[in-house]
Amino acid sequence: MLLSKFKEHKAGKSKKDALLLVVAKKDKNLIRATNNLNFTKLISAKDLNVFDIMSAKFILIDRNSIDALRENFKI
Repeated sequence: MLLSKFKEHKAGKSKKDALLLVVAKKDKNLIRATNNLNFTKLISAKDLNVFDIMSAKFILIDRNSIDALRENFKI
């Protein structure tokens, strides 16, 4: 469902039409899989910043990365 909405939205293909994937830890297979998807940025939770959040149209946060986000941002 999320990918179908993303495909509908990316008709304009501007740089702001990005899907940001936030994961707890990057691994080799995940990096290879996301490299094949245009307008997709993979970032670990500890490296997340405001610029990446604001430049993404869609944000997908992995359930396991929530603890890393809480620790990193002290919430």
